[in-house]
Amino acid sequence: MRKTKLVRCTLAREGDSLGEDDGNVRYVPLEEFKLWSFLMENKHGFKIKKAEASLWFDNDVYEDWQKNYQKERLEPVKELVINWYSPADDAVLPIRRYISEKDFERVKDILMNHYPDTVIYEGKSEYTMKEVEERQGYFVRKAG
Repeated sequence: MRKTKLVRCTLAREGDSLGEDDGNVRYVPLEEFKLWSFLMENKHGFKIKKAEASLWFDNDVYEDWQKNYQKERLEPVKELVINWYSPADDAVLPIRRYISEKDFERVKDILMNHYPDTVIYEGKSEYTMKEVEERQGYFVRKAG
């Protein structure tokens, strides 16, 4: 059973007519949101629109709580966790992302390419361990 506070927002560049249906919706853990939005705006040139904080919970919690929420308020969002061993850090780094169910496979493929199976460290090729976990869940939209 897992639940966490997320911020749901839309990214856009100046003059973009892209909206939520164009894959520009992001789900960011609340405690990371200020830093993440600073980087998106100042390093990558995005504008953050329609930021909405709420709760994400997995299917186990949903089974217990489904009577508390109207179905139309629940957005299917998957949690992707990549536990990646970094030889440079000599540690397993957990990378946790929340992705709309409809964009999940596309975004997962992109993220998996950022964490290769083999890396060059100190001039030699080293195998890195990569474990992947997927968890189905729901983001609760505000009523109204």
